[in-house]
Order: sequence, then structure tokens, then C-alpha cells
Amino acid sequence: MSDSDEEKELRKRLEEENQKEEKRKEDIQKLFKDFKTEIEKRQVSSSENFDKSILTYSSWALGVSIAFLKDFIPITVANFSCLLYQSWILFAFSIAATTISFLLSYKGLELSLSYAEKYFLDENHDYLNKDNIYNKIVKKLNWASGVAFIFGLIFTLIFVMSNLEKSIMEKKSGFAQDGLPANLMTKIMPQGGDLTKGLNVPTMQQIPKPNTQPAPPQPNSPQPAQPK
Repeated sequence: MSDSDEEKELRKRLEEENQKEEKRKEDIQKLFKDFKTEIEKRQVSSSENFDKSILTYSSWALGVSIAFLKDFIPITVANFSCLLYQSWILFAFSIAATTISFLLSYKGLELSLSYAEKYFLDENHDYLNKDNIYNKIVKKLNWASGVAFIFGLIFTLIFVMSNLEKSIMEKKSGFAQDGLPANLMTKIMPQGGDLTKGLNVPTMQQIPKPNTQPAPPQPNSPQPAQPK
């Protein structure tokens, strides 16, 4: 075999190896794109479930804390009432942040669509990986709402645990829900006297006795005639 034939054979092998390597890289890129697409789908689904959970649990925690005040102990005599107020603020912030993230997410999708049109249709490669400001804000709001919900839940649990035992002890000792003793009621006296005592037997009034002596003559009255 001549040198030229060996060179041709070598080039042929190199080309085949290059083709195999390119094919391998294409397969790897395809696998990566498929995996990335699946991850992005799951991220979207997870984000939606996260937002729904934050809204549901924050609303539920607010309702539970308010019901605790109504059914167990008033806020005026509760321990660590400042924690309850702070938890309400955190839950309200969590709900507001999640709601705002919905609106900004919609704006972010519109902006991403405009970037896609400029990249695919106008072939402007500057928009391939261009940052989406709405997407950054939504991510920060999701983090903030999650952290606010966790701290709000912790404050609520501390408040409930510190006042639950107190509420139970007060109920056992006869205290009403307003903090006053339940037995401080005015005694109602029955009409006609005390029912715990028997009625006195009435004393009979003496009637006047009849007069057996004749009545004295009345002055200036005519005398009866004497018999002859």
C-alpha cells in the first residue's frame, strides 16, 4: 500500500471519528435539551403549587389565629400579643406578595414572547439569553412570601402554645371568656320572701266579746208606764 493510500485511509478514519464525535455531541445536546425542558416544566408546576399553597395556608393561619382569640382567650389578657400582630402582618405580606407575583409573571411571559420573536424571526442573537426583569422580581417575591409565611407560622405557634395552657386553667377555675369570674352574678330574691324558710303561721285576731249587762237608760228618754 502506498503512502497516498495510507493517508487516504487515515483521513477517512479521522473523518469517521469526527462524525461519530459530532453525532455523540448532538445526542448529548439533545438529551440535555430534553432534560432541561422537563426541568423547566416541573419548575413551572412547582411554582404554581407553591403559590397556591402559600395563599391557602396563609389564609388558613389567619383564620385559625382569629378563631383562637374568639374561642379561647381575648387579646387584652393574652401573653405575647405582639407576636400575633406580627404574624398577621407576615401572613398578609405573604398573600400580597404571592398575588403580585401572579401579575408580574404574566408580564414576564409577554416579555419573553417578544424576545423569542426578535430572536427566531428577526434572527437577533442578542435576545437569546437576555435577562427578563419580571422573572427576577417574581423569584424574589416567591422567596420573600415563603420566608414571611414560615416566620408568621412560627410566631403563631409560639402565641398559641403560650396561651393555650393559660386558657385551659382559666376555664377550669371558673373564669369566663372575658376574664371575669363566672359566678359573680347578682342573687335574685324571690317574691314573697326567702324560699329556704317556712312561712310563719298568722296569729288570729281576737273578736270582741258580747256584753251581757243591760244597757243604761239614755237621758231625756220617756219612762215606761207603771202598772196601777
